Amino acid sequence: MADSVSSRTAKQHVGVVVPVRNGERYLDETLTAVEAQTHAHWRGVIVVNASTDRTLDIAREHAQADGRWQVVEAAEPGVSRARNLGRNVLCDGGIPSAFWWLDADDVPDADLLEQLLAELKKQPQASAVHAVVHFQDADGKAVETTPALQTRLDRHVADCGELRRLSSSEPTTRLAIATWPCVITPGVVLARATAVLRTGDWNTDLSIGEDSEYWFRLMACGPMAFLDRPLLAYRLHEDSAGVSAKRRSGRRKAVRALVAATKDQAEQRDVVRAYQLSQWHLAAQRAREATSLLRKGRLRDGAKRLAGAAANATLSKAPVT
Repeated sequence: MADSVSSRTAKQHVGVVVPVRNGERYLDETLTAVEAQTHAHWRGVIVVNASTDRTLDIAREHAQADGRWQVVEAAEPGVSRARNLGRNVLCDGGIPSAFWWLDADDVPDADLLEQLLAELKKQPQASAVHAVVHFQDADGKAVETTPALQTRLDRHVADCGELRRLSSSEPTTRLAIATWPCVITPGVVLARATAVLRTGDWNTDLSIGEDSEYWFRLMACGPMAFLDRPLLAYRLHEDSAGVSAKRRSGRRKAVRALVAATKDQAEQRDVVRAYQLSQWHLAAQRAREATSLLRKGRLRDGAKRLAGAAANATLSKAPVT
């Protein structure tokens, strides 16, 4: 257990939720990274979902070695259900001051909690705070942040029909979340418990964009502060289903959920316009990437980028509501 706890944050108890299904390859490293946090005052729930590998054994081994962990087996599938279950279990033992939702293949830096807690203390109006990530491959090797990856990290907001990049001093707003998926993983977010309890459950009807929809509702309690520091290693996995019809439908369903999360008609219109604008910009970006790849003779990669560009172009014109 870590001994060096910041005097500014030592009395703050953080609730950690780690949902996992068949995660034996990465889970040990992720849990070890949580145990090594310089802010040591946390309690965690590992929610194991119908795993057929050694995931449950690994989780139990960590719980036996470190009493801050509790292992729960989920009766129903789904990451949102697991997050809801983990939150409820943590609250049964005393409501934490903040919640940290960590994916089972993320590797947080040792001072992530300490840094995010300190930022929350400085931003009393914020419902949460998020940082950025650095990238690694499936084997844990560092991946250079290319222009394409940097685009995923940049925060944008729709402004007069254009995308405006937010400065590092600006918070992440509801419209920014609707415009651009800039929060790469829930693992870089620390949310105040007061905001979490007011927001309610993660949306179990969404298979794509459930995190953005949750942050959108959470920020009814206040903006999300931004800490411009990479504090977590995010694994890049191959996603061959990225342009499927099912995923396009899932994205439209997710933005409809954003629209449904507000009763303000002006904000609803802004959300739809922001989403369509961002899809158009993504289409243009992927078309440029495809052209570059094809010129280099990388035909397969170029074709995948073209398919992605076509999918984004379709989403930019498809009706949302």
